[in-house]
Amino acid sequence: MAVYTDAMEQSCYDIYPEDEDYIEKLTDMVRRFRPFSEALDTFICEHGYRGDLSDGEEKTAFIRGKFKEAGVDVPRNLGKWYTMHKTIERKTAFQICFAFGLDGNETNDFFRRICLDRGVDYHDPQEAVYYFALRQRLPYVQAKGLIKQLPEMTQGKIPFEQELFYTSSIKEELDRICDEDTLLAFLKDHKAQFAYNHGTASVYIKELWQEIAGEDGLAQRERTQLYMESSDQKSSGSSQRTKASLWQVYLQILGLSKEETKKLQTDRSLKPALNHSPLIHPAAADAFPDRDGLQKILDGVHVSNERVRKLLILLVFYKYWAALALKKDSYHAQGNEGRSCTALLEKYLEDCCYPALYAGNPYDWLFLYACVNDYPLLTFRDLMGELLGEEVDHG
Repeated sequence: MAVYTDAMEQSCYDIYPEDEDYIEKLTDMVRRFRPFSEALDTFICEHGYRGDLSDGEEKTAFIRGKFKEAGVDVPRNLGKWYTMHKTIERKTAFQICFAFGLDGNETNDFFRRICLDRGVDYHDPQEAVYYFALRQRLPYVQAKGLIKQLPEMTQGKIPFEQELFYTSSIKEELDRICDEDTLLAFLKDHKAQFAYNHGTASVYIKELWQEIAGEDGLAQRERTQLYMESSDQKSSGSSQRTKASLWQVYLQILGLSKEETKKLQTDRSLKPALNHSPLIHPAAADAFPDRDGLQKILDGVHVSNERVRKLLILLVFYKYWAALALKKDSYHAQGNEGRSCTALLEKYLEDCCYPALYAGNPYDWLFLYACVNDYPLLTFRDLMGELLGEEVDHG
């Protein structure tokens, strides 16, 4: 696993926007990200597999044996993980963790590196039970029994006006609980607080958006002082002073113009265009930050883990580099500023109990790559222009 991770981290330093074959290198980079089946190969080798990695049936038999030994239900589509390169659902990922005897920390690492997904969602009662059972080394069948005793809970909006039950606080409580009765009592007593997800991240996103898009916020000050649209035309003085809409600020963060996106025939999501770009991996295009997701998060509406995590990364990245650019009156990065940005991103992700940045994750790679360049924010914006370039040119 370390060999792959090291190679993906090194790739951030091997591609330069000035390279004549820049596009070819980006296209090649997309092909270098591992599918789930290859990541799973590394995982099973780390956990006892000594057979032929080219033999899908042998690998499937090994995994099936682990499931049966641990008394875990064998997934019906197990064989398709290799024959059809199928990805897996979160429930199946937890079953793998039980089958291979992982603990809580190892489970979070499995989700991060193998599934390219967030680890345990402690705000989800079922996943809280899984985490408790894995940490206590309880069998899967016992975890299923505990889940059957959970009260019914309806997913609702995040009550921003109330004191929120933050994800990190739930994890701390779960780490202290050592018996099943206490666990069930804790989950039942906090039933109302388990009716929403992403509380910490959503609060951060609301605060970040206010700093960025609020009156005299970072976006407005950048437009006045530094920002040039992709059309290379400065905004007019009147537009600089006018409060921009959510969509306009979103486009500014990405370095795109309204004219370009009009050609894409969208004012909510870039996903249709990203899905057709050979320069971005499907895992990065999936749940890519968009207007609809941002608005829902600001309103406290439930959205997927990926939409929240990816938007959080984008906003923290922009806030850091825009604030620094305004302070220096330059987009140029100096010294350890790139490392400071990644450290800040890690801090936000850790606070929200999200997986740390991982160079093997195609979305994370975009930001890790930008941060090691001389002009991180401009590099990211140029990259977005390249990702959408073919769609824009032929729109």
